[in-house]
Amino acid sequence: MPTPEEVLHFWFEEIPPSAWFRPGPEGDRVVRERFAALTEQALGGGRSG
Repeated sequence: MPTPEEVLHFWFEEIPPSAWFRPGPEGDRVVRERFAALTEQALGGGRSG
């Protein structure tokens, strides 16, 4: 499971700001693969703070 720090590192270190809100199909796939489990956990109430 990715940590919050890994999410921040991805957004602020691995991809340029120009890709933050319009990454396209490839960017969407990468985000899904890396962070879908974390999103599901959060939506299920498994994350707090």
